Amino acid sequence: MLARTHVIIAGATWAAAWHLLADAATPRGIPLFLPLSRVRLRLPGPLAVRTGGPGEVLYLIVITALAAIHATGELW
Repeated sequence: MLARTHVIIAGATWAAAWHLLADAATPRGIPLFLPLSRVRLRLPGPLAVRTGGPGEVLYLIVITALAAIHATGELW
């Protein structure tokens, strides 16, 4: 049972981290430390992607491929 809990926690952490990275990749970024700071965390201009654009599609393909490789145990 404990091993299953670790897998669930690891999966939720993985998903949350990639979700934050995806939001930080948008031009608006994310207010990571709100309400302590209004500074927005974002990736540099050339790496920023618009929602619904080709950059987002490429991001989804890469993340899906990494998740599939990780699930098979071939990565890490």
